[in-house]
Formats: sequence, C-alpha cells, structure tokens
Amino acid sequence: MDITGSQVADISSLDSLTVLKKILADETQLSPLAADVFIRKNPEVLLIHHVKDLESWWAGLSSEWKAALKRNNPIITDDNPGIETLTQTITVTELNLDSAQLENLTPITRFVNLSTLNFSNNPIADLLPLSEVKTLVHLVGKNTQVADLSASQKMTCLNLWTLNSVR
Repeated sequence: MDITGSQVADISSLDSLTVLKKILADETQLSPLAADVFIRKNPEVLLIHHVKDLESWWAGLSSEWKAALKRNNPIITDDNPGIETLTQTITVTELNLDSAQLENLTPITRFVNLSTLNFSNNPIADLLPLSEVKTLVHLVGKNTQVADLSASQKMTCLNLWTLNSVR
C-alpha cells in the first residue's frame, strides 16, 4: 500500500489486514507515536515512514554503531543501506551489542520493538536512553561503566536484567 504524500494520520484500521506486507507512508500526517503503535501491533508489516529522519539517524551513527548494526543485520552490506533495510533494522526484537566498543546507547531510542538487549563489555555508563525503549523486557549489561541505575525505574516492562560494572 502506498499512501506517501497523503494527509493520512491514522492507519489503525489496517490492523486487521493479514495479507498486508508493506506500507509506504512517508510524508504523511502519521505521527511517530502512531507509527510505533502500528509497528508493535503488526510486526509482519514493513512500515516505511519519516524517511529523512531515519536516513539522518543512520548518517549520524558512529562507525562502531554502524559496525554493530551490520553484525546484527547481515542485510546491511555497506555504509549506505536502503530505507527498507534501515526500517527492518530498527524493528528487530533482539540486539546484541556485546563488545562493540560503544560509548553510549543513544541510538537505541529508534528501536520500536526491542525486547532483548545485550550491551555487555562496552564502556557505557548511562542507561537513560534505555528508558525510552518501552518494549524492553530482557537487559544484559556485564562489564560496563554503569554506576547509576535510576533510569531503570522508567523501564516498566523490564522483567529480567543482569548488570554489573567494572570500575
């Protein structure tokens, strides 16, 4: 389905279409929140929206983040993945960032379906970006620099987590 450039702001009526595989919804009135809700309800549908924002997000990633995402999604074969590949990447449910040499978790806020995250063996100290990931259930962060767990209070779905720090 292609609704690109339309005034559509609500696609919730498409929830029951079991044969729908892709919606092109760039430059519509669909809010990021409405898109996230639709994606969570319909993980089998590839929703392409806010293309410029997603491309800008990718361009702003560090080389370490790009390398980690390439490891997690072998479809990414170069530094200029297509918009469908980027969309598939940010809708994964599991992400393994173990030993990726990442200094922060800020890019994680784009992952709308993420339920399992391993960020072990990275010099990460701040968990605040994780508080924006409303779907996170399982978190592993061994051998990090995390000293403040106050951000975890906002992680209401989290039910299994393993954290320990090296100082």
